Order: sequence, then C-alpha cells, then structure tokens
Amino acid sequence: MCGNPTRTSGYFYEAFHRMREVWKTHKVSCFDSSRCSADYTDAQALKYGVDSNVYRVRVLGEFPKQDDDTVISLAQVEDASVRAIEPEGKIVWGLDVARFGNDRTALCRRRGNVVTHKVLTWRNKDTMQVAGI
Repeated sequence: MCGNPTRTSGYFYEAFHRMREVWKTHKVSCFDSSRCSADYTDAQALKYGVDSNVYRVRVLGEFPKQDDDTVISLAQVEDASVRAIEPEGKIVWGLDVARFGNDRTALCRRRGNVVTHKVLTWRNKDTMQVAGI
C-alpha cells in the first residue's frame, strides 16, 4: 500500500499506528527525495508555514496534527492520554447538544480532569427538550 498521510483516521493511518506490527511502513519526506527541489519546500514553507498541516503532509510526509473537520485534535487526545489524573478542583458540567441525525446529546460531570459520573446520553431531542434536561 502506498499513499499520502492526509488524514488521522482510516486504514492507511491505522497501518502506521494501531496496526504497525502488521505492516512494514516507510515514510519519505521531500528532504529524502531527489524529486523535490529546495524551491518547492521553501515555497510551501512560505505559503503555509512550517507548523501547518499542509507542510507536514506535503513536505515532511507526516500525518496532520488535526483533520479539518474535527473539533478536538489528535494531538490533544494523545496529550490527554498521558496527563496526570487530578481529581481535585471545582465541579464542571459539560453538555454537547446533538440536535438531529445519528449523534447523541451528551451530559458529563467532572472534577478536576476526572469524569466523576457516567456520561448520560439522549437521542432525538430537539433544542428545547435539551434545554429542559
């Protein structure tokens, strides 16, 4: 399989991450290839910035830090997975209103960075019904 690391999900992404023991992977950046000129890499850096996802994908051959259609980036998820548990602090409630479609409305309570109760979810609630929860 050969491709460009344009998304942080899907089979190609999994081959480099969760299923990396199954696949022999190889990353090629523009700096490893005689087919990419310094003019090209310089132009990409100038146009998009060296910290941009476009530069990461097109020049470095790396997966983006965040897909365009996500709210929480992969980097944020990875950082959270190794963060120390801090169960002290004020109680915070979070509500994700889904409205229509297959999504669910979700209500969560946490203290510090620890979820203290089961996340409650509902389907097929309109905005006014959710406001009354």
